[in-house]
Amino acid sequence: MTHVAALWMRFGSPEEAEAAALRFKECPKVHFWGNIGAEAYVVLAVDDDGRFWSDYVGEHPETSFGGVKARLTYVECIKPTEIRVSHEKRDGEVAACGSRCRTCPTYGTPCSGCPSLDLS
Repeated sequence: MTHVAALWMRFGSPEEAEAAALRFKECPKVHFWGNIGAEAYVVLAVDDDGRFWSDYVGEHPETSFGGVKARLTYVECIKPTEIRVSHEKRDGEVAACGSRCRTCPTYGTPCSGCPSLDLS
């Protein structure tokens, strides 16, 4: 099952919001990112085993997307009903957002890394 969440996040400035949008524009879990000044409105989609990731983003905006405040809400009914997490792979050790999963403190427990990387 795919979980879809609406994320509102406030950044320290419009420039920080724009930098985050550019950094995460190719993240396979981000399906939409729109900014209004220092605020971002983001639609996330994660598989069952990836829900901890979106929970973490909502609970820790500073260490995830770089925001200062966040509110995360899971959507119960979506239209259209088919939204999937992208599993297209990319070469290398660096995720689409520029993160290096293997050096992240959550890697391995419970996170298995960005779905766009083959870290096996």
